[in-house]
Amino acid sequence: MPYELITALLNFPGFQVSDIRIEDRSAFRRVFVTIESLKETDRCGSCRKTGLPEYDSHEQEVRHLLWWQSSTVVRFKRYRVQCPDCGVRTEALDFVDARGPHVTKSLGVSGKCKIPPKWEMKNPPAQSRESGQGVSG
Repeated sequence: MPYELITALLNFPGFQVSDIRIEDRSAFRRVFVTIESLKETDRCGSCRKTGLPEYDSHEQEVRHLLWWQSSTVVRFKRYRVQCPDCGVRTEALDFVDARGPHVTKSLGVSGKCKIPPKWEMKNPPAQSRESGQGVSG
């Protein structure tokens, strides 16, 4: 399967998709996307200094957006780094929410998805039928 397309859609700089698995449960489906780092060095989670040596690593899973009505989980190896200023710290990753390691950042927050104001849209959406405004018929 060509993972380049999924890598491009995820848009996690410095990472590429290495595997995709689907788990069907009785009530729902989960998609597990495994990604791997393309970077040789890591960045301190406290001071953001780059080019630091790895201290150790562990597997981490974070929830991502729904894909075609399926719950999506991103799996990856997360490193701790030996920072000369801060000591041993978990690496900084732009796609993991700072509020907790269990959810990826919202695309709207990171600037990837911007919805233009209604007056800038070429074809603004029609008003609802209940309000009766802007809908012919």
